[in-house]
Amino acid sequence: MLRYVRQFWLIFGVTLLVATACGGSTPPTLILTADKTEASPGGTVTLNVAATGFKFADPASGASTDPSVGFFRVYLDDKTGDDFLAEGFATPFNVTLPSDLSEGDHTLRVVLLKSDKTPFSPEVAQTVTVKVVQSVPTLSVSADKTKVKPGEQVTLTIKATGISLVPPAANTVNKTGQGHYHVSFDNDDPEQTYASLGHEETVRVTIPLSITAGAHKMHVYLMNNNHSKFTPEVKQTIDIEVTEAAPPTLQISLDKQTAAPGDTVFLSVSVTNFQLKKIEDNSVKKAGEGHYHVLIGDGDPTDSNDYIAADFREKLEVVLPNNTPLGKTKIFVYLMNNDHSKYAPETKASAELEIVGKDQPIVNMSVPSTDIVAGEDVEVSISVKNFNLTAISNNPTNKSGEGHYHIVLDDADPEKDYITADFKDKVTIKLPATTKPGAHKLRVILMNNDHTVYKPEGKTAIDINVIDPNAPRISFQVDKTSVKAGDKMQVTVEVKNFALKAISGSPTNKAGEGHFHLAFDDNDPEQTYITATHETSVTITVPSNLSKGKHKLVAYLMNNDHTKYSPEVKFSLEFEITE
Repeated sequence: MLRYVRQFWLIFGVTLLVATACGGSTPPTLILTADKTEASPGGTVTLNVAATGFKFADPASGASTDPSVGFFRVYLDDKTGDDFLAEGFATPFNVTLPSDLSEGDHTLRVVLLKSDKTPFSPEVAQTVTVKVVQSVPTLSVSADKTKVKPGEQVTLTIKATGISLVPPAANTVNKTGQGHYHVSFDNDDPEQTYASLGHEETVRVTIPLSITAGAHKMHVYLMNNNHSKFTPEVKQTIDIEVTEAAPPTLQISLDKQTAAPGDTVFLSVSVTNFQLKKIEDNSVKKAGEGHYHVLIGDGDPTDSNDYIAADFREKLEVVLPNNTPLGKTKIFVYLMNNDHSKYAPETKASAELEIVGKDQPIVNMSVPSTDIVAGEDVEVSISVKNFNLTAISNNPTNKSGEGHYHIVLDDADPEKDYITADFKDKVTIKLPATTKPGAHKLRVILMNNDHTVYKPEGKTAIDINVIDPNAPRISFQVDKTSVKAGDKMQVTVEVKNFALKAISGSPTNKAGEGHFHLAFDDNDPEQTYITATHETSVTITVPSNLSKGKHKLVAYLMNNDHTKYSPEVKFSLEFEITE
């Protein structure tokens, strides 16, 4: 009898224990199905979740005393606890796979949880197997126009499937199913030479100013996060027609600021988007090529009585006619067609020149750069005519035709408020560190031995731009200045008073930091640039569509969000495309 009593209590106790563990009811059951067995990284799998003996409720509604009320969590592979992909309470339920998920079989495990976020014991769960395969992205591109002019903008609409387009940034690790796009022209390498990059569905691309007229191709490439081409290559091409050549640009400079009739002045001529050709008889007019005419004062460049020289060389000795009027004048240079007619559109440039009497003292000056940093050394070169520069003496006696010079800033009194007094043909000066940034004039005045102004006056001036020594600055050097289209150039950059920061996909602007853009000629550095980086040594590829001749490479300091730094900070060097 005692044995039966013991067996009764043993069975009753076990039954009570099980009932307590299950909340006094039968554990729920879970039914799980998926809409697919294959998916790509970043793809979506729709789960149908059903349960018996269980009621789904929003976990945000708080804990319930009813153990049969709760929600579910979805786990990937062997993940547990709070490391879940998603949680929900409604069905069907969409689950997005990680974009960097590796190829192969993976499991999605759905686990029921009570409303207090505790699991059942034993766990109530079901799994489905999904095979992850790498899908090849597709790309579609359309343009709002296909006939364009240099400098005009084209709006592209770009749609990609099978890949998540994310903001491009520097030093970014590649992730499967993720990237951005580059836009390039013709045969340019999209990893090195691109006109634009981005991740938005629409992007404005500026047609380069120096592009040649005619048929061109605009390519859109899918790129990895590290700016390498997607493999296999994914691109779309838009055929465009550039309806006219970019207009020429012309710049000139003189080696002197002051001269007399009969003197020789050296003229430097620089052109872009125009071929300077040797002058020949009976030459046929051709678009984009010709020579130039030189005039003293403005006149008719087609009238041989008005121009004093016709040439094609970049450096030219110009002899001023003996009847050149005294006073301030300008040397004008016009671009001309091969047949000596004026090029259209009219393209001209001018440089100021002071004409003085043949026997009057003449002084000229030059500096390596007209951008001068206040408080830093600047070498000034001085040349004089009809005047002897003599050493400065403590016991001076004035003599006709001899003395020294004083260098002054703007309208300072040369006898009292000068930067330096010297007699050598080269002198190093420093502008006061307190000099206000901006436009100024640097003047040289010939002086008597006793530091009074020499009569008749011999003086000259050049325009300079004074830079705050604490302001951001950028400069660079290149390994070559004569290249072919498609060649590579090594650019070494130096930046002062500015922190170069790696480009971020989610930039926030901060004063005194950012990166730089390199652009060609007068292209907008925010829209049409060759590269954007914070690295001080960079290799660029000369675009294949740049015209033969002179061009400028320009470096701009940029904010973190790729807008130009304000006030504008830039530096340029000239190079030539030979073929």
